[in-house]
Amino acid sequence: MVRDGKDTIASVLQENWGPSNIETAVAWWTQRMRAAHRALEPVPEELVATVSLESLVVDDRQEQYRRLLEFLQIPDRPRMQRYFQQQMPADRVRPGIWAQRVSDPDALDRAYRAAAEQLAADGVPIYEYSP
Repeated sequence: MVRDGKDTIASVLQENWGPSNIETAVAWWTQRMRAAHRALEPVPEELVATVSLESLVVDDRQEQYRRLLEFLQIPDRPRMQRYFQQQMPADRVRPGIWAQRVSDPDALDRAYRAAAEQLAADGVPIYEYSP
């Protein structure tokens, strides 16, 4: 599961367990991106299905849900469908909301861009949402 980095950072800043400022939140995100990349490196490509949170929950719900079931080779079940509908409603994920969730969106954007450039230089892929 991937999510736009700025939305992830803004979201974690709102959590009582999360970092309390933009710099530490960007460092938190960067460390997790590196860890995820290291963890996936030895996994054969055909065993990995990457789905964006935005696609699964907002943009293409049923197709992405079907794609996951197909990848996992499991049948759809009413209980799973109910869970998906109840626990993952489209209005819970608002792509691009990061700019409204932080007190200094320009600072978040600058810190994110610097971190994203370094990750890219190190070969760590990142996901950025574009509608």
